[in-house]
Amino acid sequence: MKENWKKGVFNFVYKREKRKCARKECENTFEVKKSDPKIYCCSSCSGKVNNIGRVLSEETKLKIGKASIGRPSPFKGILKFPKVEIICANQKCGKLFTANKWAKRKFCGNDCAMAVIGGKPTSHKASKGKGGIRRDISDTIYLFEN
Repeated sequence: MKENWKKGVFNFVYKREKRKCARKECENTFEVKKSDPKIYCCSSCSGKVNNIGRVLSEETKLKIGKASIGRPSPFKGILKFPKVEIICANQKCGKLFTANKWAKRKFCGNDCAMAVIGGKPTSHKASKGKGGIRRDISDTIYLFEN
């Protein structure tokens, strides 16, 4: 019962109705919501009725197929985003890495970023650190551990 309710079979808001396919040769019936404008049971029946006169001859199909064989991709060799070489802002690392020009990256990876940014007490990346006043050292000095 629960499965049918999820499918919409027993939903009182969306009442379903049975319709007969509008194609003359087809005898299928199908179930839809009342607001659904569907008149054919499947896309195959719809195509058979609506695509009369659009049928291509075998000769035309072969010409189209032959014309598209062996054509190179228009995007081959085009670099979508220009790359830039950047030196890592971590003084211990100093590695040269490539990044997209628009990315504005400073560090080669997350480890280098955490080593520099994560150690600062105002960093959003240092939110898991412990901080507080140690009474055994001083009553006025606030210490931050990472």
